[in-house]
Amino acid sequence: MAKGQFYEIKAGDVWQAASVAQQAAALTDRLEPTRELISRLAAHTDTDPFVRKHLLAPL
Repeated sequence: MAKGQFYEIKAGDVWQAASVAQQAAALTDRLEPTRELISRLAAHTDTDPFVRKHLLAPL
C-alpha cells in the first residue's frame, strides 16, 4: 500500500491497516517500533502521497 501498488483504496483502508498493525503490535509488545515505522512511512517521500496523507491523519 505504501508503494502505491493497490487498486482504488479509500482513506478508511489506510486507517484500518494502520490500526490493525498497531493492535497486533500491542499484543506482541512491539507497539512503539510499529508506531515509529508508520511515522517513517508517513514521512518518506517514496510512500504514495495518498497513503502519506492519511497516515498523518489521527487514528
